[in-house]
Amino acid sequence: MSRDNVATVNGKEITRIQFERAYARQLADIQRRSGNREPITREMADQYGMGSQLLDQLINTELLYQAAESEGMRISDDEVAEEINKVEAFKVNGVFSQENYRSIVEGQLGMQTWQFEDQLRRDLLLQKKIGAVRNAVRVSDDEVQAEFIREKEVYALTLVRFPFGAQKSAISAPTLEDIDAYAKANAGEVSKFYEDNKGRYNQSKQVRARHILIKTGGAMTVEQATAKIQELKDRIVKGEDFAEVAKAESEDPGSKVKGGDLGKFGEGVMVPEFQAAAFALKAGEISDPVVSKFGVHLIKVEEVFEPKIITLEEATRDIARELLIASLAKAKTKELAEDTLAQVKGGKKLSELWPADPGEGEEAVGKPRSEETGDFRLLGTFIPRIGTSEEIANDLPTMALGPAEKVYETNDEKLVVLVLDKHDKPDLALLTDSVKDGIRDRLTAQRTETELENFIKALKEKAKIVKDPTISAPGNIQAMLGL
Repeated sequence: MSRDNVATVNGKEITRIQFERAYARQLADIQRRSGNREPITREMADQYGMGSQLLDQLINTELLYQAAESEGMRISDDEVAEEINKVEAFKVNGVFSQENYRSIVEGQLGMQTWQFEDQLRRDLLLQKKIGAVRNAVRVSDDEVQAEFIREKEVYALTLVRFPFGAQKSAISAPTLEDIDAYAKANAGEVSKFYEDNKGRYNQSKQVRARHILIKTGGAMTVEQATAKIQELKDRIVKGEDFAEVAKAESEDPGSKVKGGDLGKFGEGVMVPEFQAAAFALKAGEISDPVVSKFGVHLIKVEEVFEPKIITLEEATRDIARELLIASLAKAKTKELAEDTLAQVKGGKKLSELWPADPGEGEEAVGKPRSEETGDFRLLGTFIPRIGTSEEIANDLPTMALGPAEKVYETNDEKLVVLVLDKHDKPDLALLTDSVKDGIRDRLTAQRTETELENFIKALKEKAKIVKDPTISAPGNIQAMLGL
């Protein structure tokens, strides 16, 4: 590809000059949108992938333009002249001025008038193509009414979430025979897990450790917590079991029930002070008191794993164990959720089965609890307390008051049992003609955008596109603005 171009689309060149002009306009627009912040440099914009996004926009535009031409769409000279005559800046006392026109185009836009007219002709052709797509979109009266109801109806739910992971601790350790049988029966799944988590098996140094935490803050000073940790260390050095002391004394609810066991971890997982102390220990050694933002820790390293690359063959048993436990936990969670739903259908309340306040102590950690969403309107597929769920969002409009018919699985590996407490529908008398027109216009715009995206995607699949590989990688320019 020539250095003068940034891409070719079916042999048609997108020049570097076109790209730089578009880049300058977009950067100026972003700067305006950023308000009074520091100036946004090209380096900053490239860091967020603006160049790549802009190039994709230019390619999409060229594809649409080529499609319009191939369909026989044309823009006449009269249409170009009519559009130019609409521009007030080109007029003097309300009359088009050739001198004003040439002065503005050449002086302010940096283009010859023929170049401006060619670009205008191109823009009008694109508008005509987009208009043709829009005109093909149909939104029925029933769809308008359904959207009005969807936007205005109010729901309220009571629900309980059951995370799959919460049941893992209740699963008995599988035997080697069970693990090997699972690995043999699910070889493809094991292999896929290995490929999807390759970084996990190209290991830097790791350790398996336990800890005891005494939290600081309030009445407990760092000095007091350090003295307490030293006292616990002395007890352990004299012969008490670290795990038992952790169960009795640690203030980390997540690990104390497991005797302070944190499992295996590598660099970057723990806070720096904790990591430095843990990685300095040999297997079996116990640290001095370690101060972090969480409090004061006592650390015991159980095993040290030196850097290594683990093959699929070596990893198979560990992967199979993990997948088997996850499968069993999921089955147990499903059983628990379905039993809950059955009891609710039998007349029990979710709040009775799973109180909103699960209490205190070890048993309360991770225990499911009932939650109320309060009143909400359905915006897209977002459900309060649950997150996005297309399945629940699709079912809610036709769901009867009371318990749902089934248990739902969410995107974040949870099962949800829910009760529909409220479903208030709007008064259709409020669906006036002007409201209908607004909804119809919005749905038409949304569908037009979707149709254009699908149309361009289909064009790209057939097109021959060559890009300059030096253009910055994709990113999210909105993130730079905090939008």
